[in-house]
Amino acid sequence: MEKIKKVDNYQDFINLSPTSNATNIDEYCEILDYSLNNKDIQNIAVFGNYGAGKSSFLKTYFKNKNNHINITLGSYGNEKKNIGKRKIEEYHQTIEKSILQQLLYQTDQKKVPQSRFKRLTKYSKPIMFFKTLIFILLILICMFVFIQNFFNRFFEPFNNISKTLEGLNFKIKSIPIYTNYILSCLLYILIFLFIVFVIYKICEFIKDNFYISKLKYKDAEIEINGKTESIFNKYLDEIIYFFQCSDYDVVIFEDIDRFNEALFIIEKLKELNYLLNTSSKITRKISFIYAIKDDFFEEATERTKFFDKTIPIIPVSSLSNSNEIIWEKFKKVYGDPENNKYYEIDKKFINNISVFVDDMRTINNIMADFVLFSDKFIDKDLDNCKLMAMIFYKNLYPQKYALLLKGEGILPNVIQNKNNVVSKITTKLESDKECLLEEISEIRDEKLLNVLELKQVLIMNLVKISNEQINSFHLKFNNVECNIKDFLNDDFDINKIENERITFKNSNYSYNEFDEKQIFEYFGGKKTFIKRINNLNINQEENISEKQKNIAIIDHNIKNIKEMSIKNLIEKYGIDIFSNQLNELESFMLSRGFISNDYYDYITLFKEGNLTIHDMQFVKNVKKNNKINPCSYRLENLSEIIDRLDIFDYSSSCIWNYDLFDYIFDETNKVESDIKNKILLQFENITEEKLEFIDSYLGNNKCSKNFTKELLTKKNNLWQKCYLKNSEDKEYINSWVIMFLKDKRFLLNTDNNFINYIQFNENFYTLFSLLDENSKANLVELDIKFSNIDKNCTKDFINFILENNLYEINTIMLKLLLENTINSSAQFSDRFLSILEDERLSTMKKYIYNNFEKYINNIYDNLEKQNNDEHIILNIINNDNIEDEIKIKIISKETIKIKDLSKIAADYYESILNNDLFEYNWKNVIYMYNYQEEISERLADVINDIGSIENIDLLDNQSNFLIDLVNSNYIELKTLEKNIEAFNYKISNLNSIDFNYNFDKLKLMIYNDIIGFNNDNFNYIKDKSIDLLVLFINLNQEFYIDSINDFDIENISNELIKNTKLEEDVKTVLFENEKISNSMLEINLLYDLALNNKYYLRNQDSNNLIFNSNIDNNKKFHYLNNIKEELNNDEINDYLCKINSNFNFIGIGNNNFSIDFDQNLLEILKKLESESVISSFALTKKNKIMVYNRKK
Repeated sequence: MEKIKKVDNYQDFINLSPTSNATNIDEYCEILDYSLNNKDIQNIAVFGNYGAGKSSFLKTYFKNKNNHINITLGSYGNEKKNIGKRKIEEYHQTIEKSILQQLLYQTDQKKVPQSRFKRLTKYSKPIMFFKTLIFILLILICMFVFIQNFFNRFFEPFNNISKTLEGLNFKIKSIPIYTNYILSCLLYILIFLFIVFVIYKICEFIKDNFYISKLKYKDAEIEINGKTESIFNKYLDEIIYFFQCSDYDVVIFEDIDRFNEALFIIEKLKELNYLLNTSSKITRKISFIYAIKDDFFEEATERTKFFDKTIPIIPVSSLSNSNEIIWEKFKKVYGDPENNKYYEIDKKFINNISVFVDDMRTINNIMADFVLFSDKFIDKDLDNCKLMAMIFYKNLYPQKYALLLKGEGILPNVIQNKNNVVSKITTKLESDKECLLEEISEIRDEKLLNVLELKQVLIMNLVKISNEQINSFHLKFNNVECNIKDFLNDDFDINKIENERITFKNSNYSYNEFDEKQIFEYFGGKKTFIKRINNLNINQEENISEKQKNIAIIDHNIKNIKEMSIKNLIEKYGIDIFSNQLNELESFMLSRGFISNDYYDYITLFKEGNLTIHDMQFVKNVKKNNKINPCSYRLENLSEIIDRLDIFDYSSSCIWNYDLFDYIFDETNKVESDIKNKILLQFENITEEKLEFIDSYLGNNKCSKNFTKELLTKKNNLWQKCYLKNSEDKEYINSWVIMFLKDKRFLLNTDNNFINYIQFNENFYTLFSLLDENSKANLVELDIKFSNIDKNCTKDFINFILENNLYEINTIMLKLLLENTINSSAQFSDRFLSILEDERLSTMKKYIYNNFEKYINNIYDNLEKQNNDEHIILNIINNDNIEDEIKIKIISKETIKIKDLSKIAADYYESILNNDLFEYNWKNVIYMYNYQEEISERLADVINDIGSIENIDLLDNQSNFLIDLVNSNYIELKTLEKNIEAFNYKISNLNSIDFNYNFDKLKLMIYNDIIGFNNDNFNYIKDKSIDLLVLFINLNQEFYIDSINDFDIENISNELIKNTKLEEDVKTVLFENEKISNSMLEINLLYDLALNNKYYLRNQDSNNLIFNSNIDNNKKFHYLNNIKEELNNDEINDYLCKINSNFNFIGIGNNNFSIDFDQNLLEILKKLESESVISSFALTKKNKIMVYNRKK
């Protein structure tokens, strides 16, 4: 990082102290001027939040004034919130003492000479030495003046110095007298200097080691003890004296609001201000100014109660403009941005991060720290935005920053937890992928063709698990019945079967119940069943294609996620995947990438020691996830590098280095297995880049074999990438195949791609000859399934895959193996299952039947109709190890006809019937009916096609079969005619049959006398058809005549009598038993019958009914004319009288009479004339008949 150029006076713009050059304060100054000049305003409050500019305003205002004194109380967050009651007085005294000390000690003691409080005076060493010297000289002068002969005594010790020297054998000439004086002076000067030095050291010791612990004047002292008297009250006279002697008339109090007892302090200060302003000793106004935060008072009235004037300071910085303030600071520190670029720090970044700060002091401190850090980290290639973000964190959350320095706290935990987060996400994605793969497998393994077949299997399974014979496929859900057709309908909602029970009618017409678990247990549960329905409802290929696309997306996401930074992970999955306890700034830094695993570079300095600069650069690049060093980058202190790296650093591709890998995978170095596993975990998903590294590393380094050994035993997609990278280089690919096959442990690292390469390689037989026995055994263990091999492959290879079942069950392979085993595959397409009976194919037969489902899905489904032997099909259907779905497919594909259905389970009759897989004979029809207990449309078609019924004794219930036969709408009439005689059974109740207004079947049944003659059937036929009833009566007339009174014909008697087909004997019985009445309807009926049947001419009762009735006279004359030959003259005359009373005059003298003309009457009169009953008769012109009696 290049050093950023700064302006010369840049420190002035990031100073944390209040400025004395505040701008835009004219309005505040005007208010303060007014307040200070107004004698009534003595207590002034300057309100504003921390950093709003209160101190700067006051400092600027009083910059050139000497009449003020500042008092600042220091409590910045460490003060206890709760103080015991017994300590509160001492707490108040402490605060008052602090104020008093600042007040008194800011003034020179010379200005308050009479103050009882004395200060210690500090002297410099030269002054102290000078004073000591003067003091001693004064003492010596006094000694010279006041002590006689001091001078002579002073020099006396040196008078005999020459003698002394001679005594010491010094050979010198005689010394002059003045020499004695000179030597004496030198000696005393030395003594004098020694005394001065000793006294100076004593004074210095006293100054440094002794101090005044109390301010005391006689009995007065400032001492905090158990007394509760206010310091202000106790030393009020001292305070007043202070203001008398000084020129101060303004006292500024700052930071009072930081105390818990701030309100008490203000009360005491206001009281003190009042005493000062009312004191007779002080002739000027004393003003107190309080710098207080805005929210100090909760109620507005409290402000006005405490202060005479308030000045609100509008803050310069806030959340809305802190970005502009910071940006302006940058300009002031670094100059014009047009000429001095800020690198990664741009205004957009400032706009984003500035929302976390609104305090001017904090902004200044952030800028100061940034300037310092950027200079100190000049040799580091750092991101300035990351650095600024870290400085924000340092200033806003200092305690968390302190933890960060120790690698503790929430941010390091988040960074270290990245791999766990990635692991959780990839695990979830892998789980989703597995689900999709399972769904694809389920779709491909689906044996049924449609939903209808699936539902049929469900029904068949329920029938199978039922312990009783099923009588009817009627289901009941929620007490609502539905038939089998409704259930099999596409519109039927399978979700109806939910925590309910499904029922079938049994042979006793009661219900068998199955709960939801029993219903779907065969399919693995209801969810699996519904999933299969959904899969069958969708085009298979489209469904698989869609799921494969989703799998590709998941694979892509897994690959990207492992390489994602924390920032990208948060963008995709949200911050909560790491922690839900992050504050706003931490969330911002992580989500924008302004803190990552290289955070230590932004908070500490590096000095070269155990690591070289190149080693450290490598470590830094790994931490920053910057892959700028080549894999061949030379490293020196590998052990120290490993100590410096965290375990999660080994998840980065930046760690790929030949020297480092050699050291780690050298078994003699005993590197932790966790580190190796972390590196190998990177190669779990091999990319092209990883493969290039592996290829280059394997060919050039001493420990590559150890790495290869470790790598091949781990699960990864190495093979797939090898193949994709060099798919054309067969030698390269085959070398990897041989490598994997040689060791069984290496097979753990193979996947489907490895297996697919082998089994889809048509020319693998060329590589087969190069494999040793162990490799061949591993090949068998892999369960390779060759899907296609070259026709020219060796016999050994053919025998190997045939004996070990290493081939896919498909058309190509089976035909190839058949041709190489029995020399023919001609009947493969329509009789393969029959071909398998050949002894030479015993191994293949066992393999096919063990994998019969695959054979059905891969081959059988794609073949045309099959014509395998009947016994093979019977064995398959009766094989309990073969799934029902497969059996249904077999039944639907085969063309053979099963001669005897009794040889297979009845559960499959339905499919056999639908697919016409049985021989048409009455024996099979009866087996089918005994199973179904009804005649379905398909079974009816079969019955219509076959001849007269046989084996009727095999029927479980002849009556039900006969009823169903007649009742079926699909049974043709000719079929009934052909077979109905075979039943030795009479239907006792026709109500069980619905003829649906088609009475041909009923007539047929009556003719064939299979309807029991009883009251129920009589009434049933009576309601349907009189003609059929007549037929029914005629065929059973003997029984009817004997029991005529048991049958009700009240409403149809006339119709019966009138019916010409009714036997005369029956009619006779009807009249004899008075089964007719004299109603006009029945009289008219009798009249008609009499005209057509002479049997009734002699029936006097009938005659009386007719002639006594109200029917028309013309009919009576007609009737009488028809029976006149059977009557005597008296009977004729009697009946004529009943017709017309005029006939009462016949035979009475000359009583002639006339009557209306009637042709039949003429015939009657002719007979009477011939019998001489009357004389004669004649027609008149008025169309009358004139009757003449014989004269007497």
